[in-house]
Amino acid sequence: MKNQKGMLYFLACRSLFLTLLILAGPVFSSSFFEEWEPDASFAAAQPVPADEYAGVEPSEDEGFVDCDSECDDQDVGVNPIPDEGFIDGEIPEDSSESYDDLSEGLSEQPSYQYPYDHLPSQLEAEGKESIKLFVYGSLMDFKSAKQTLSESTLETRKLAKAYGVKTIYNRSVPYVFTPHWGEPENPYAIAMLNTIVSGHSAEIALGVLLDIPLDEIPALLSREVGYDLKPVVVEDWVEPSKGKMINITAVQGRGNFRVAYILSSPTPSQYTAARLLPREGYYQRVMEAARSNGDLFFQQWLNNTYLADGVTTVGYYELYKDKVAKEFDQQRCAVCVNL
Repeated sequence: MKNQKGMLYFLACRSLFLTLLILAGPVFSSSFFEEWEPDASFAAAQPVPADEYAGVEPSEDEGFVDCDSECDDQDVGVNPIPDEGFIDGEIPEDSSESYDDLSEGLSEQPSYQYPYDHLPSQLEAEGKESIKLFVYGSLMDFKSAKQTLSESTLETRKLAKAYGVKTIYNRSVPYVFTPHWGEPENPYAIAMLNTIVSGHSAEIALGVLLDIPLDEIPALLSREVGYDLKPVVVEDWVEPSKGKMINITAVQGRGNFRVAYILSSPTPSQYTAARLLPREGYYQRVMEAARSNGDLFFQQWLNNTYLADGVTTVGYYELYKDKVAKEFDQQRCAVCVNL
């Protein structure tokens, strides 16, 4: 009898417990499964606006002379397929040629080795009136570019990105040739921008696309000493609309591909060196030019422009300039000891 009463008591309690559990379900759900919000420590690790740029670790990816006399300009490269989660404007379907087609045809495009005095007459004989040029350093700066190019040419400028290109501060330009940039405190801080055309689509450069008339090529030639002209695939760069979700590490594009030329000094060569730091006056001018193109452009330019070692990004250098300079001096001393 006691066993029967005990069993009835157990069943009643279990029914009551299950009823309470069902009724309390929403409470437990809201308490334990509410939407996650990042705390302050996590938020600190996320990408921040360009004016508070937090550099990222250098990736394993792999110029242009400027101003009154000689300086360097540069480009940056990117993967043509944006990361998942990246949302940009719709890519137009009426692009005349695809990236793959243009990339495969680059080997058929001529390169022009410095000095290319014959280029204007050669292009004119081919029935051409201009050449498309992708610039990446001080020529992104309107005032600097205006010293070499006409206003009508500068009106053709548009933001773009170049594929298979690494923008790198390895163009060695001695102080005596560029006194207008100021005398460097460090004798090795004489580097200006250059590009390495690797052909790897994951390497990109951000810059400006210009349509250069044939009669302005001689002035460009005298400014950009030691730079060859090499063909690359470029794409229009477009700032995403406000309110759109973006992947801060992806480089925006519109799918409007074309072939253009880029200034590139051979690496290695008499014009380049691996143990250099940026020339400060030139470096600041290029930074200002990149920043003037918008926060997102600037941040992605920082992520895709490198010091002479080809590994350290300019974004990292901006954050840890003293540390990088100290390590550079230590490495230079070690090399001297081993000579």
